[in-house]
Amino acid sequence: MLPIMLPIYKYWRVPYYLAGCKMYDVFASKENMDTSYVMSKDKALETFPMLKSDGLVGAVVYYDGQYNDSRMNIALIILIMSAVKHGTFAANYCEVTKLNKDGNSKLNGARVKDALTGDEWDIRAEGVINATGPFSNALLTLDNPSHKPIVQPSSGIHITLPNYYSPRKMGFLDPAMSDRRVIFFLP
Repeated sequence: MLPIMLPIYKYWRVPYYLAGCKMYDVFASKENMDTSYVMSKDKALETFPMLKSDGLVGAVVYYDGQYNDSRMNIALIILIMSAVKHGTFAANYCEVTKLNKDGNSKLNGARVKDALTGDEWDIRAEGVINATGPFSNALLTLDNPSHKPIVQPSSGIHITLPNYYSPRKMGFLDPAMSDRRVIFFLP
């Protein structure tokens, strides 16, 4: 669990951001997360000494979860190995080139291409799950060429800064960028 501070430069934004963070608290569940709170201007400047003080009225702090994705990957590998042991076929470095449908236009598999060998084959399945993350639009377009995109990919840049920019145990979110993006500083 990581506290993240949002600086606030207009008084009317205090209840606005606090309400949003309280909704986040509700969705996150109270079992493992602390709840968001308002931080005074003085405490915000003490916590983040490099913060612009002109016009600062305070801050809202919310808590975000963290997880170790390497453990998730290990669990996924174990799940795949177990599925293979029970008769499932697993393939890596493969690209779906076509979605296969039955006579009722129900998806029942896919045509795949091995990126290493160039071999192609069909995979039949009773259920098809699109778990392609940021590549979902490409797969949806295979199913329906006129499909409108549902995923808006974004990109980010990670920069390492000296430790005096922020405390070791708190992140920072600046939602006031002129181009409508946000900046995160995470320890």
